[in-house]
Amino acid sequence: KVGKKTTIDNCRNQDAGEVVTQGTYTGGICEVNEGTIQNCTVSSLGETDHDYVGGIVGLNKQGATIQGCTFEQKTVTGKNYVGGIAAENYGSISGITLNNVTVKANNIAGGIVGENKSGGQITVSSATVEMSASGENIGGIVGVNNGTITSLDKNNNVVISGSVSGKKTVGGIVGSNQFGTLEKFENQAAIKASNGNAGGIAGSNDATIKSCFNRGTVEATKGNAGGIAAVNRNMISGCKNYGEADAKNGICGGIAAENAKGATITGCEVLASGSGTITFTGRTLVGGIAGQNSGTISDSTVKSSTITNDADSKGSAL
Repeated sequence: KVGKKTTIDNCRNQDAGEVVTQGTYTGGICEVNEGTIQNCTVSSLGETDHDYVGGIVGLNKQGATIQGCTFEQKTVTGKNYVGGIAAENYGSISGITLNNVTVKANNIAGGIVGENKSGGQITVSSATVEMSASGENIGGIVGVNNGTITSLDKNNNVVISGSVSGKKTVGGIVGSNQFGTLEKFENQAAIKASNGNAGGIAGSNDATIKSCFNRGTVEATKGNAGGIAAVNRNMISGCKNYGEADAKNGICGGIAAENAKGATITGCEVLASGSGTITFTGRTLVGGIAGQNSGTISDSTVKSSTITNDADSKGSAL
């Protein structure tokens, strides 16, 4: 454990040995952080039957800080609660470099953090990740978010690239977004859910998604697919989707597959890159903005789109 008022600076764990723990958490630098860890680099670690595995730490506690750390061309492997930097975060994580990182897990996994808890703060610049999971709540940055995720550069979008796949509730940035505002994120990764919902930014949204772009393809083999979120239960505002979405056995929408009762989509745009067209495919309900709408949609547009679904089902431009 890194204690309070303790700083670990410029440490290296570079494939020189195996990280073994008998505790709850596994981390490349330490199990639990209560102090500051900065400018550190670690090697691949983890086991398929271990929960709470993080590339730097297992648990980043309230008041603790991880900053300026690097995780490049390495793999983190675990079962549930797995993250490229931390399994669980209650503290602050900033200035992280994720480059060609692979995360293998079952449930609740993210390129940076498995679950960002209430009070947890994550500041992101960019990331290239390969997320491969067999369960639910899988995100390119965070699996489940109850904290704050913001951009390091307030003037430019945070770009996420690579691929993110899981069983259900899969998103390019966050699997399940339950709190706060996701603003100025851009997903370029390919998103796929094998038996549930998939979204370009979030698998499900119960908070706010604002001024985000999706350029990646979104596929739900046996579920619903949305260009920004599969299910929106709160607010999606000022977002753009350039990526095709495919839900051959479910509901598909250019912004959201399902816009739930009381939810809002406003000021959004769906359009193809360049001079081509963008295609949305579904089995039941398909729409350029939302496949199924029980809430409010306003000031949103669809350009150069193709709606494809079964003859007995329903589709429309909006």
